Amino acid sequence: MTALALRDDQTQWDKQQIAVLQAGGIDEDVTEAELAAFLHECQRRKLDPFTRQIYLIGRKDKSKGRKVYRSQTSIDGFRLIARRAADKSGIDYSYEDTIWYDADGGRHEIWLSDKPPAGAKVVVIRNGSRFDAVARFSAYVQTDWNGNPTRMWQSMGDVMVAKCAEALALRKAFPEDLGGIYTEEEMGQADNPQRVTATAEIVRDEPAPAGDQWYVRDGSEVEDPWLKGALEKAPELSSLDACGAMWHKAVEKVAAGELTKAQAARVQDALRVRIEQLKAAEAASPAESEAAPPVAAVLDPEDPWTAKIEDISDLMEAEGALNEANELLGNGTIDDARYEQITSAIDTRLAQVERRAA
Repeated sequence: MTALALRDDQTQWDKQQIAVLQAGGIDEDVTEAELAAFLHECQRRKLDPFTRQIYLIGRKDKSKGRKVYRSQTSIDGFRLIARRAADKSGIDYSYEDTIWYDADGGRHEIWLSDKPPAGAKVVVIRNGSRFDAVARFSAYVQTDWNGNPTRMWQSMGDVMVAKCAEALALRKAFPEDLGGIYTEEEMGQADNPQRVTATAEIVRDEPAPAGDQWYVRDGSEVEDPWLKGALEKAPELSSLDACGAMWHKAVEKVAAGELTKAQAARVQDALRVRIEQLKAAEAASPAESEAAPPVAAVLDPEDPWTAKIEDISDLMEAEGALNEANELLGNGTIDDARYEQITSAIDTRLAQVERRAA
């Protein structure tokens, strides 16, 4: 074991480890809590920050007036987590050959052009099942103030976009192990300076925190069929239950790597507007509103989840409970029947909260 190696019983960074982290870019803005959270993440994921498997990345947060530091995993860290998960479960895990696409949709098994590809496709095979993902260069490229690709994205665009596609595919193949974490290549775009064009509307003028991706609204982020359909349907949903179902679906798609958090946030923003409209309509016609059944009608009163779900007071808390249920289902702690029971109770509580708020 080297002097830098993390120990399982370690509760804080030592001076030598801190010195190396600082040499890697961590500055005085980092807080003790952020360092503690990073240590916990390294130990939980069993990733080594000193061999570039995981990083602590700082990005400016306008609301806090400083950099906010969050962990970010490298593609090597992704591969290691997937390999360990496969070995632990005794399953096969492999790749098909990477495919690159040119601007006209032509497929290339090898990218030989000096210009970057339009996108890349990676397929992960897990126990015979195919999990494919396509990453578009324009969605992930990191740019400078002039809108030009940074050095790595300019000289190795094929490699960088292929890493993004690989991360997406791995997250779909191993959602219980990789859901909610992102690679440095995926998140490099979050550091892009503000881009202004004659036809584009800027969503944010500050870099997004790690874990989120924000885009110029030029239409590129709505090319996903489900996302486009959800944004069209949200304003027309006829019930709070339908809004809750769409909200949960967006959360599931983020966990599966099918949507970015920023894309899901757009759907959730549209749902919030629709929910307020439905609440107002119910308030105007209270006699037509039906009381939501108690959670105990779905779960046994002695069930530990009953009290937990009855404490839910808003959509965000419901989302947190749903994420916990997804994690339990993913690691095999609960089966499909139990999962359906818990999520049904969450939906019941959410409807109850919505009606009380109205």
